[in-house]
Amino acid sequence: MGIGFKSLVATRTALTGSPQTAYMGRIVSVGSINLDYTARVSHQWLAQQRAEYPWFPAAGATVGVHSIPAALSEAYDHLSVGGKGANQAVAAAGMGADVDLIGAVGSESPLPMGPLLRARGVDIGAVTVVDAPTGTAYVAVDGDGENYIIMCSGANGAVTEAMVQDGLDRIRTADVVCLQNELPQAATLAVLDGLEGVGDRPTVIFDPSPIDGAAAVLTHPVIDITKPNAHEYAALSSVWEEYEGVICQTRGAEAVLIEGADIERCTRHPPQLTPVNTTGSGDIFIGTLAATLADGVGLDAAIDRAMVAGSLAVQLPTVHQSVPAPAAVDALVHADR
Repeated sequence: MGIGFKSLVATRTALTGSPQTAYMGRIVSVGSINLDYTARVSHQWLAQQRAEYPWFPAAGATVGVHSIPAALSEAYDHLSVGGKGANQAVAAAGMGADVDLIGAVGSESPLPMGPLLRARGVDIGAVTVVDAPTGTAYVAVDGDGENYIIMCSGANGAVTEAMVQDGLDRIRTADVVCLQNELPQAATLAVLDGLEGVGDRPTVIFDPSPIDGAAAVLTHPVIDITKPNAHEYAALSSVWEEYEGVICQTRGAEAVLIEGADIERCTRHPPQLTPVNTTGSGDIFIGTLAATLADGVGLDAAIDRAMVAGSLAVQLPTVHQSVPAPAAVDALVHADR
């Protein structure tokens, strides 16, 4: 199935050097907003946690839990803003898009979430404050930069269909909508149902992480693009025959594999860079892909740009620090041609 990308007024593309107009693509990210607690760990420490906690995530995986044992949480000593919804919003804004974030945070937080997101260029007018703790993620990063993520949904679990429906005007008038699987499924499906049958609707990108329940979302006809990593792609193998959109499977330092797209190159090799922390690399891939598509660039070139941005992102320790400058992304895209 071909993607019915929304027709855009913009003509600018940094990849071809054509002139910039006053138009900025509009992105809406409907998703999670977290406090990220990060720890640099050894493989021995990881083995000890797996022995103690059988549910401890595999490399590259995210596991949702209601709470985390205090003995385990004490190992995570660095605090920053995260969550896939926020990360993808920040990445898209960093690439020059006009970005709205729809989600929820708690009334109390050890970090000023709103000011930090606004400082990154994200409109938080549709973020609701709820009577629940802000969502948290515990991110272990090994010596190879691989991540192991434990997530407690907190306020993310309080996002309702009604909250989403209040934001439908923003969503329907966007160029690209980014969705992830860290909100209640009813809220995510409310976005998709709200777009079904809408003429000239936004392009919809769905991140199927964490994988629990993702298969039911992927079969919705409104989803145009999904970006599983290799672990998620394998775990969702039963759904790919039913899914009708484009798949961009990222595989760390190995080639990105693309299915379902009318493009010449279905295998893309990312730049070989030394990873410090791979957490959020996929979010920066998606945010960059969304911003580039919203700016009127075709899918083929947009995937190249997203792949390079995701690769550059692994070189810094936290997600919001690691959003690369657009000029650095474009220079590496050109150098790789």
